[in-house]
Amino acid sequence: MGKLYVVSGPSGGGKNTIVRSILERRANVYFSVSATTRVPRAGEVDGVDYRFVSADEFERMRANGEFLECSQHLDNWYGTPVRPITDKLAAGYSVILDIETTGAGNVFRLMPEAVGIFVMPESDATLERQLRSRGTETEPQIYSRMRKNMQELSLLGMYKYKVTNIFGNPDAAVAEFENILNREELQ
Repeated sequence: MGKLYVVSGPSGGGKNTIVRSILERRANVYFSVSATTRVPRAGEVDGVDYRFVSADEFERMRANGEFLECSQHLDNWYGTPVRPITDKLAAGYSVILDIETTGAGNVFRLMPEAVGIFVMPESDATLERQLRSRGTETEPQIYSRMRKNMQELSLLGMYKYKVTNIFGNPDAAVAEFENILNREELQ
């Protein structure tokens, strides 16, 4: 049986970069693709980055019990389809969920054996610069994301590990993340 890793952190904090690097390095790791009602950003691919669904489709999936967890974040719904996770864990894969803190708390309650990893930026100023450089958010959205970051940091205690992502040196965060996976696989 594989291990379930719940990865959270602020938007723009580098989670995706780290997780992509881990997936390239490890054949035994599966990335759980969340469903969302959010509009795709430039370059995002349906079924790879997210499964982009309508609000009606999301509600149908929720009503049918197809999500391990789901929650609303900044006016959009996000959900973790349960079937691919249970299938991959049973096949011996480790599974990485990239979800926000509310969803993570729900997963930890349902699956206390899940390993929490919080990816945090080196500073708020760095995070704000990263969000601005993406050019995908408006000023009010950036403000909301920065406020949400402060709320998320107050929940660090529910995560077993914290990884600090120093922008300009992502290899260090990837190495730290990989060391966590190595440690956990030995337990």
